Amino acid sequence: MYQALAMLVAMLAIGIGLRRFGLVSQELPRDLNQIVFFVTLPALVFSALHRSPLDPGMAVLPIAGWLTAGLGLLFGWILARSFALPPARTGSVLLLCGFANITFMGYPVIEGFYGAHHLTLAILYDLFGTTPGANLLGVWIGSAWGASRGSGRDALLKLAKFPPIWALVGAFASRAIAIPHGAMDLIGRIGGLTTPLVMLSIGLSLQLHRLRESWPLVGAISFVRLIAVPLVVYGVGRAIALPTDVLRVTVLEGAMPCMFLALILATQFELDDALIIDCLLVTIALSLVTLPIWRVILP
Repeated sequence: MYQALAMLVAMLAIGIGLRRFGLVSQELPRDLNQIVFFVTLPALVFSALHRSPLDPGMAVLPIAGWLTAGLGLLFGWILARSFALPPARTGSVLLLCGFANITFMGYPVIEGFYGAHHLTLAILYDLFGTTPGANLLGVWIGSAWGASRGSGRDALLKLAKFPPIWALVGAFASRAIAIPHGAMDLIGRIGGLTTPLVMLSIGLSLQLHRLRESWPLVGAISFVRLIAVPLVVYGVGRAIALPTDVLRVTVLEGAMPCMFLALILATQFELDDALIIDCLLVTIALSLVTLPIWRVILP
């Protein structure tokens, strides 16, 4: 787990250093986000969905993913109303509170804590619960609250053009097709570039003086994302006697930092990407403390 976290921190530090010494253009973060949006993220979605095992008996995991995301969205809406936020910032808060970093940090953390079996459960939780929700609801939120808001028809058109959605559909449609191992390995390697590129983009975009100005809202979002959501999920899971392995995965996935995809969506729909960058940085840093605590609390 700590090797994966070290890679995230290293790419973040490299981005900060490149910005600090003026070695790259100011347009590079947006260019990197475009590469992720159109190339590496679809490859990641396709490779994961095409190869993941399916077990009908684990249908509770996607349901838990949807309900957990719904809880985060509810908290996000309450925060947006409490802070009287404008539309673009409201959309960002909904994305930040509603969806966690299930894939890029959730997978290595859960495997490091509990092993391969729990990783399989995390994949099912993610790919049939959180990933479709993040893509579908994320596009809707971006269209509804972004600077270039439009009608419901506009939202459907943007959704139809959203590359990760096509990757998801293609992965399901091609599950019965034996794609050559070399091709799948190539797709998987391209998808594997998503996390380091996003972390590099965050480092290039980070401005510490701006973080100080937005700290009250960033702190509230961090509390919701890392403590409030997993705490409610833990209480409900214990009350309904969820199996131990399912409870572990559901709570830990709910306790992950804000999702990287929020930054990509913010770029595409003109949301408040500065707030998203600040929250990504803070929740990743704080999760290095909160996640081990959740590991101790869980059975």
